[in-house]
Amino acid sequence: MFDKLISQNYLLLVLNIDPIQPSPIINTNLLNIRNVYSSFITINREAHVWYQEVYHTLEKIQFGGSLGTNGLLIKGSKKCLNIIKRIYCQRLLQAPYGFIISDLGK
Repeated sequence: MFDKLISQNYLLLVLNIDPIQPSPIINTNLLNIRNVYSSFITINREAHVWYQEVYHTLEKIQFGGSLGTNGLLIKGSKKCLNIIKRIYCQRLLQAPYGFIISDLGK
């Protein structure tokens, strides 16, 4: 359904709230997805400071928007998005604070 909406320059992170560590970013009235994106970038920069390819990728990607209540869109070049996919498959990609990455879309 969303395949036509999301071009090859976007990547969808499907997030769920972590029941063990709920995020202070969450407001019951409104989820500020930009703050969630900032948390995602910060946590992964700290986790991958030694992995320069990932660190530089995190500097290049951009906030692409949200999809539904739990979809975070990331915008970037094919190369950058492939690096994000690769570290997700290696279980090295960190979720934003208070969330769990439940899936990665195209």
